[in-house]
Amino acid sequence: MDSASAPDANALVIVAQDVGIFSWDVISDRLRGDSEIAGFFGLPSEDVARGLGISQYLNRVFYEDRERVAAAIHGAIVAGGPYQEEYRITRPNGETVTVTAIGRCFFDEQGDPVQYCGVMFKSVEEKAEVGHDIVRSFVTAAQKHAAELANPKIAALLEPVLEELDSSAL
Repeated sequence: MDSASAPDANALVIVAQDVGIFSWDVISDRLRGDSEIAGFFGLPSEDVARGLGISQYLNRVFYEDRERVAAAIHGAIVAGGPYQEEYRITRPNGETVTVTAIGRCFFDEQGDPVQYCGVMFKSVEEKAEVGHDIVRSFVTAAQKHAAELANPKIAALLEPVLEELDSSAL
């Protein structure tokens, strides 16, 4: 793959940094996660790494979404199928983040649920907002670079693009 068609490493880092991994020991009721999971829920990373009861996470799920999320998790455990749910989390500072969680429950030889693993990431709407900000910062940098190179024509051509980015609602 040549450099012109290679994926932008910065874009991959931005995507990867918004994906969290979790594992819930169903028997001991300890859900462990990485720093992204901690960030989504507004919980201390050390506590999340050691594991917390699932109720401590569910208590952060937006009130109107909580019953649906709990029922979907229960359904995935009972049916043994995959789980995918989009919901809102309210952090302690009052900020709300919309996430998508994908997981699956694993069972022991007797068919009892033992481990529930999955990933969580910001939902598309949240990523679109981040993407919009990234595009705006690139266009601003390009405009500044053009002005520094004494190329006012290119700098002027980028002005309507910035205006459109500023006025567009996502």
